[in-house]
Amino acid sequence: MTRFVKSCILVLLLSTRLVPARAETPKQEYWVRVPATARSCEEEAEALARRFEAATGQAVKSRECLDVVTARFDDRAYVLYSLLLTYEARVPLPLYRARLGASFGFGGRDSGAYGSYEQCLADLSAQAALFERAAGLSALAGECAPSPAYGQGYLLSIEGPGVPARKLQGFNPLYEDAVLQSEIEGLLVARGAQVARSTPGAILYYSGEALNLRQEYHGYFRDRSQCELQEPELRKILAVAGGTDAIIHCAGAGPGSPTTLFGLAVASRWINRITSAVTYYSFDECMKDRARVSKGYAGSLCAEDSITSGRFSMTFYDVR
Repeated sequence: MTRFVKSCILVLLLSTRLVPARAETPKQEYWVRVPATARSCEEEAEALARRFEAATGQAVKSRECLDVVTARFDDRAYVLYSLLLTYEARVPLPLYRARLGASFGFGGRDSGAYGSYEQCLADLSAQAALFERAAGLSALAGECAPSPAYGQGYLLSIEGPGVPARKLQGFNPLYEDAVLQSEIEGLLVARGAQVARSTPGAILYYSGEALNLRQEYHGYFRDRSQCELQEPELRKILAVAGGTDAIIHCAGAGPGSPTTLFGLAVASRWINRITSAVTYYSFDECMKDRARVSKGYAGSLCAEDSITSGRFSMTFYDVR
């Protein structure tokens, strides 16, 4: 064998060794558990694969019905499908999940927005359609499940691939009142939000960002008329803080019952409350002294002591 041929063989061997082996793209899994439908579990897995490919542009390598599960909710048996898809990607595709809860319990766990599993199931289709309109994502799957917060109610979850245009937000008014609830919904819509579900004491809405809804009680009154006299001053204070569309109520059980001054606004500035050390022996005395001592503040309010009748104090509002 000539020296030239040996050199060529050596170069070929070295070249072969230097070419790195092609790394296999990792397989990713997408698992869901969904309520059973008129279709079989295998047919539902195939339908999920088609939705996944249409929404992501990612080819599904395998689809599988893992199990058909029977679970009991509210003393009734329901059938669920456990489905698994696999696809090739270096990292899992981003998913956004909207969870419809009612309030936050211990550890930040949502309590359910639905009182029964059947109520949750009945709203699943409508919530999936709203998810697609509001979040701008394809709804791949949805389910209802018992809340982990003290077993209260059921959570409805919808998920889809990608980054949402709007996220699901939640708000719990300080007290339950149909008029207040309606006014808050109107404020949210005026701010570009889409209300997903509203029940007494809980409002869920889609928004590009969580609105800074600041709500507080601003005073206690045994005479409702005294509370109502404070409303213009509180509206002025909240407007300084950025809440030009503030909601203000004198909240109470009815005539003759104690009343609290409630205010809610989308505030863009911080409000610091400072209570005067001076005690006033009548509402009129407090009101007459307000202009003199409130200079330099956004405003001030007079309110009655919640324990001692006939004693009033003034609270100054410093807006920064």
